Amino acid sequence: MVTVDQTCQKLLASNIVGFIGPAYSSEARYLASFAYRLGILSVSYSATSPDLSTIDNGAFYRVVPSDENTALSLTILFKQYKWKSCIIIYENDEYGYNGMKSLSQEFSAMNFKTLEKIKFDIKQQNFEIDFKKTLLDSSSRIVIVWANEKSTITILEKAIEENLIGPYFVWILTTTIALDYFNQRQKKELIGILTIEPVKGDFVDVSINATLLNQAYQIWKDYELDTFPGENNVSSYGLFTFDATWSLILSLQQLCSMQSLCLEFTNVSNCYNRQFFNSKQYYNIMRTMKFLGVSGQVTFSNETTDRVADVYYIIKNIQPLNIEQKNIDYLPVLKWHIGSTNWTYYKDKSDDIIWPNLSKNIPVDHKLIQ
Repeated sequence: MVTVDQTCQKLLASNIVGFIGPAYSSEARYLASFAYRLGILSVSYSATSPDLSTIDNGAFYRVVPSDENTALSLTILFKQYKWKSCIIIYENDEYGYNGMKSLSQEFSAMNFKTLEKIKFDIKQQNFEIDFKKTLLDSSSRIVIVWANEKSTITILEKAIEENLIGPYFVWILTTTIALDYFNQRQKKELIGILTIEPVKGDFVDVSINATLLNQAYQIWKDYELDTFPGENNVSSYGLFTFDATWSLILSLQQLCSMQSLCLEFTNVSNCYNRQFFNSKQYYNIMRTMKFLGVSGQVTFSNETTDRVADVYYIIKNIQPLNIEQKNIDYLPVLKWHIGSTNWTYYKDKSDDIIWPNLSKNIPVDHKLIQ
């Protein structure tokens, strides 16, 4: 509710007709309800919980793909590599719970076994069970971590301390973390880890609005050059944020072409009782929104809060980028889009995955007899 209270105060000072966000799934439902109360829109760029797909008040949409797609893509990866079991580590919030639930359901439908579900407490930043014993006793050797960046870093630090990263376990992360948190020795132990993340269309050879993207970059450079990371370093979530913003701009542009007093509110003295006068038309426009954005084709419908189709993922592999292993970083190795039945090479076969122990052979999913 803190997010809603802070947002409410902002409404009194500005003529706000839409929210970009929130960032977290745990806040999205509250802000969507608040947006509906005001008759305006909330468009998220990173709230991925599958449960948010069921919000049906017309006030909430998201540009980022639902974690249902992440779970589906992992299922396809397991089938492709002939893995049939895993261990899931998840954080105890909406993102972690619903990600674990969605993945478990997808795996169950394919008769893949989730042998362990290990909860990670985000407040205590610790496990509630004997983490090391649970992993070592399990017959599976594929570990999937469904957690945010802070929790994922802590989990990996604990795994390194207990010698649980390589060569016997394959780790797959749903959050790409900065490797700057680890020293050189630790980075070597992280070699072989995979991360899966949604990306913009041109990562997988799909058209994006390059003209709009270049204009967005130029505006960024003109107004906040010191924060611009370089065109190759802008995260996909940054581009999802722009497309979320652009969807609101296009909706308002269309609304104002239909109504002369298009930005009027009633009950403006109380932030909780404000009501956007043209909310019905505003919602109807967003339900049929379709445009080519900086992340690819963005299409909404009246059947779901999710971006319809045009969902793309890549898998990155932590590996040494030179023979001396001094430069250890992420390398994109696989790509996938919704509707595809296989992951394919990101560029070509030369971008092989380097598995734990510097192996190029796909590991098995189970404990080997010593």
